[in-house]
Amino acid sequence: MVDFPNGHFRPISCEFERVRSFLLHIDLITSMAVSDHSIPFASRSMPMSTLLEDRVRVKSSILSVESPRSATEWWDRAYFEQGPTSMDKLISRDATWEEIVDSAEKDLVDAFAVGGMDLDPEGDVLEIGCGVGRLSHALARRSRHVFGADIAPKLLEEARRKQSLPNISYHLLDGTMLVTPELRESLSQAAARGQSLRTVYSYEVLYYVPAPLLKKYFREALEVLAPGGEIVFQLNCELISARTRVGFKLRDWLYACGITQWRGWPTHPEFRRLVHPEAEVRAWLLEAGFEQITSCGTLRQKWFRGIKPE
Repeated sequence: MVDFPNGHFRPISCEFERVRSFLLHIDLITSMAVSDHSIPFASRSMPMSTLLEDRVRVKSSILSVESPRSATEWWDRAYFEQGPTSMDKLISRDATWEEIVDSAEKDLVDAFAVGGMDLDPEGDVLEIGCGVGRLSHALARRSRHVFGADIAPKLLEEARRKQSLPNISYHLLDGTMLVTPELRESLSQAAARGQSLRTVYSYEVLYYVPAPLLKKYFREALEVLAPGGEIVFQLNCELISARTRVGFKLRDWLYACGITQWRGWPTHPEFRRLVHPEAEVRAWLLEAGFEQITSCGTLRQKWFRGIKPE
């Protein structure tokens, strides 16, 4: 019998077959790591961690057990399997939709007080990573219209189903750009009606976006914002510790074994909180064309704000 201490092994589903698959795959990895035909003789003197990393990388397609193939799929699954706690650990799993929406109000406090966000009640907002629309509703109470954008189609379906305010629309992103043709058309139609996109906003989302794509997001945000409009977002800026790097490796191995969650967080490689140094983020915003750039917060996380020139 294998004892998994409480709080240390938390797959999304705790059914017997998932645990059994984990044990079988751990045995498979170990056997591959020591077999003569799978690893050259010279490699067998290497640390077991190196051997495991090598075999998991080579055999990852074999070891996958009904795991999400992307961060998009994890988000889609997480909300329906874990409930609202997949969005915020402080939200009760049994929270009503009204309670979920109300919980977003406190999350806007930092955006105003620390991030310096200046919402125009007559302006439009583009929210990057809207999920099921929790923050979209809080933003919609303070603006003319909110364009919620996300990469997870099932979350957007849920957002539309739960929508309780008329001034919100939801748009699917493809993971390669911020302003898709469909979203661009919606923004153009709004502009033709005299509306103005005054804010691009994102909370606890952009630290999943790699640097090249993030810089592209900044350029596209500048393009669609009205002159004088703002971009406001939060990012992780602290250097990754050795402990965190070890945790990344552990999650890689667990994911290859079919374990999709560990200590309440997904193991998928695409679902990884990245660190973008403050100075680099400020430089990227400048390169995109923003000015009056500010950054404020803790060493670990900071709010950034940039203004499109008039």
